[in-house]
This record gives sequence, structure tokens and C-alpha cells, in this order.
Amino acid sequence: MVPGVIEFCFFFVVFFTVEAEVNCPATNPAQPDILPDRQNCTRFFICDNGTPWMQHCADGLYFNPTLKVCDRPENVVFCEYNDIFYIKPHCDCSKYVTCDYGNLSIRDCAKGYHFNLLGREASDYSDPCQRGNCE
Repeated sequence: MVPGVIEFCFFFVVFFTVEAEVNCPATNPAQPDILPDRQNCTRFFICDNGTPWMQHCADGLYFNPTLKVCDRPENVVFCEYNDIFYIKPHCDCSKYVTCDYGNLSIRDCAKGYHFNLLGREASDYSDPCQRGNCE
């Protein structure tokens, strides 16, 4: 298959998959709406004239749907995502927050473990704690 065709097919699938996930209200084109990605707290959508455009927060930031900006994880207390995700609620790295289908919970790592998801695979998310001291 020709490389250009593969890239086009990938773009087509990704674009239309993303579009199906977000229902952008038909608003005033001069005032685009900003909506959270309900599957990933580091992404959000800018809805421009009914069309969603996926955006990403900078590394280490989560989208804050209350303020409609990328923000530090400890400032993001909104929990509406339809998946489990983890954030560090404050400076105590032995604790973390889960958002499981709209239910927010603060959890503790086992003694001698700390919260850390950086550089981990999705399969590791079932246990967001790692052995060792806080960094």
C-alpha cells in the first residue's frame, strides 16, 4: 500500500472516531466552546462551529473543566470521566485520587510505596504505586 494512502486512512479513522466521541453544540462561531475529553483527563476539545478539535495539555497538566484551562492535577477536582484515572491530590505522594465512572476517591499506597505513573504502560495502571521514597 502507498504510504500516503496509509496516512490518509489513519487520519480518516482518527478524525471521525474523535468526532463521534464529542457532541459539540452549534454555538456562535465567534465564541468556540471548550469541552473535556471524557476518556482522557489530559485532553480537551475546542468546538468550533459544531466541529470538535482535540487539544492536549502540556506534560504534567490536566484539563480543568471548571476553569476550561490546563491546570495542575491537584487543582482538578471534577470527576466525570467514564474510565478510571489517577491523579496526585497534593504534596503527599503516598496518596492518589481515582475517578471511577464519576466516583472520586482518595486512596493510600501501601507502606514503602509512592504514587507514580510517569513512563508506565497502561497495563500498569491497576496499581499506580511503586516501591521507594517520594521523589
